[in-house]
Amino acid sequence: MSCFKLTGVVAVLSLCVALFADDATIDCRRERFSFPDDGAACRVDGAARAAAIGVKSSEKGFTLKLDFELPKDHQRPRVVAKVAGAFEIALHPVDPKNRDWNFDWQQHYAGYPLADGSVAALEGRFLLHSERHPEWKEIRAGVSAAKLAQGRHEVLFLFDGVRVRVFADGALADENFPFGEVVWPADAKLEVADACVKAAALWSPAALPKVSVSRETVAEGIQYFRPRCGAWIGDVVPYAHDGTMHVFYLLDRRHHGSKWGQGAHYWGHLSSRDLLHWTEHENFGEFDTPFESCGTGTPFFHNGKLHFAYGLHTERFVPWRENAASKFHAEAEATGRITSARTFEELAPLFPGGMTYAVSDDGERFRKSRKITHFATNPSVYTLEDGSLKMYANGIWKAKQVDGPWERVSATFPPHNRTAPMRNSLECPSYFTWGGWHYMIVGITGFYSSATADFTEYRDLALEGRDIYGGETVPMVVPFGNDRRLMMGWIAPFGSYLVIRELVQLENHELGVKWCPEVQPRFHAKTALPAGPVVDRAAPACALYETTVDGTRGGKVGVRFASAVAGVPGVEFTLDLDAATAQYSDWTGGDAFPAPIPTVREVMASEEGQKADYFRKLPWDLQSKLPYSARAYRLENLHDLKTTFPLRIIVKHDPTMPCTLVDAEIAGKRTMVALRPHLKVSEIATHVAGGAAFGPFMRHD
Repeated sequence: MSCFKLTGVVAVLSLCVALFADDATIDCRRERFSFPDDGAACRVDGAARAAAIGVKSSEKGFTLKLDFELPKDHQRPRVVAKVAGAFEIALHPVDPKNRDWNFDWQQHYAGYPLADGSVAALEGRFLLHSERHPEWKEIRAGVSAAKLAQGRHEVLFLFDGVRVRVFADGALADENFPFGEVVWPADAKLEVADACVKAAALWSPAALPKVSVSRETVAEGIQYFRPRCGAWIGDVVPYAHDGTMHVFYLLDRRHHGSKWGQGAHYWGHLSSRDLLHWTEHENFGEFDTPFESCGTGTPFFHNGKLHFAYGLHTERFVPWRENAASKFHAEAEATGRITSARTFEELAPLFPGGMTYAVSDDGERFRKSRKITHFATNPSVYTLEDGSLKMYANGIWKAKQVDGPWERVSATFPPHNRTAPMRNSLECPSYFTWGGWHYMIVGITGFYSSATADFTEYRDLALEGRDIYGGETVPMVVPFGNDRRLMMGWIAPFGSYLVIRELVQLENHELGVKWCPEVQPRFHAKTALPAGPVVDRAAPACALYETTVDGTRGGKVGVRFASAVAGVPGVEFTLDLDAATAQYSDWTGGDAFPAPIPTVREVMASEEGQKADYFRKLPWDLQSKLPYSARAYRLENLHDLKTTFPLRIIVKHDPTMPCTLVDAEIAGKRTMVALRPHLKVSEIATHVAGGAAFGPFMRHD
């Protein structure tokens, strides 16, 4: 039973204590980078504005250090330093009103305006030479000029052949991932082309930094977390062991746009023992070669150590026949088994691709195994009671050791693509048990339950319209505490915010979803809002709205969030109490309730849905109606709407994307979140029809 029924007063009060407590913190890891002052190949300072480098370019890259002062005319574009034919560093203006999906938007420069409201960026453009990918001609990385205002700053560009990193005053500001070399001849010159660069120095091969680590405690909840180094949250993988909750996530920049849209992700790591106080650990899985990009995986405890299995998406960079995953796949198709792992060196000249793993002795620091054990690039590995391993990846596999041999015990589960009515893929399978029942979330739209661990028979809960998706993409579920189940994912677009939910057991082995009380944002002030259509004209940057809905007589209720940004629609949240549905839709004015958006079942049952090989083959106008889009979508089969039930909505604006999150909890048994790019809410109003009615609204901020 849900603790949010109106009769559960004690449960509600205890939740409010957790919700408004001022003791949630994140112990953030802060890295500072310092570079040598001596040994440069060349320097430019004083009256001289150019200097011969004296050495040819090196495959080990280079480091460029600038003594930079932002000019008053920062809106005038200009190249400030360069090596002709190799790279250039430029200062350029950014249009803060441009909403096109381009590099400036992916960099989110517009989220960091200068004092006069203008936006500019200091950015490096590096010209690449690659025989394998000659079409990848250049790569860019930069820093917002707002971080370089007031006085002189040390800005460094580090190109080491695997990554381009930008540092501003010792802090990492940006990174991108090249494929190819930057080339210049021995007589090349470093040129300083603008007075805003007071001095410059270049090291070749690259001068590498010394790193010092400090900790900074931030007072906030973990809900909607994203890394503070200008990055975002990708695929989220929770794991609980020995009373500690671990949250691993793919660290993303540019919303999968790094490395020409190939992603180039590695792993971030958070942990907590009480879900209130979190620690940010060092990243792992960072790249040694240009061919690497991490795919999703899972942690598992095995032979006394914490392991983390994950994929290498080498197929994004080299042909399948040159990828080690092809060798493992051929063996599996021929024999139904994979005999043993091989080291990267043993696999040469094939490039390492497929499933690899890292190992930790302390649960914090991980070391790479440098082995490939399977062809899966999104493996999900679980430890069984007898210590053996089970993996879901294009079938069900079992092994006694992570290095194999792996035996395929089922080739048909989970169904995927055209074998699955809901057209789910095989991405990010998440297996969990609860109440003696077995569940599998997989591939954006798939959700299955079974009485057996190997899913010899199963219910397709997504096909029944009873899945647990509500704006979270590829969520994963983990047990924690006293028989609780927590679900974690990210919100589209790829690379955004962490979202954590708690599952609710319903009848017939179905599951509901509610907010997890410990992780919610902390609020300190509360205001009773006036009755009437317009309930709030203040619209704070982050606020919680609480009310009740009387649905005993049916009808519809809506909450409208008007847009303060010209050309950007607002959003309406609608509950149809008779149809037991909820939806988010665009709102641009008018009194009528919006037309129902097709549910995911209706989308998949359409002619286009039936023709599609899998969900990403759908036209975008249909894809955008699926819950994973987190824009405008509808959920069905909601529980307890023909009663009097609580409704809670969090509205959170983030100017750095920019976007607004609208996150609703319905009757304590269903949640749904929408991310609305460029939206800033100006006012909030209600809308009712039939016999439905709202109770008083309370705002917490």
